[in-house]
Amino acid sequence: MEFYFLDVVDAGVSESVDWTLVIVVGCTILIEAIVMFLIKYNQFKKSLLDSFLINIASIAVGYVLLKVAHNFFNAYDIPGLFKLMVITIAAEFGVLYLLNRKHLLWQTFKATFIINIITYTLFFLFILSANR
Repeated sequence: MEFYFLDVVDAGVSESVDWTLVIVVGCTILIEAIVMFLIKYNQFKKSLLDSFLINIASIAVGYVLLKVAHNFFNAYDIPGLFKLMVITIAAEFGVLYLLNRKHLLWQTFKATFIINIITYTLFFLFILSANR
């Protein structure tokens, strides 16, 4: 079974771009933008642009890791997803901070952490339901 969802995880589930991946990445971008808006990190339009850019960056990191360290994508269990989430947070935090230097580092880290906890939790729940 192939999984299509978010961030660094995306690189491991699809080495080619297809419509399913595009739709799911689009949903991820939208969810993360809504969360950034709800936690008052930025206005919705700015959150949407930021979400798009940070997800492109983390997908790029994922594709590099897929080529260099394929073993990161062996399992979508909790430890495996945790590793990928930490990588995603690190990649997205740096980009999000560069896009929003008006925010304190802590605010940007908190926003990055929250959006990824939510999207990775959704991915894990998707995996559980798909395996039933």
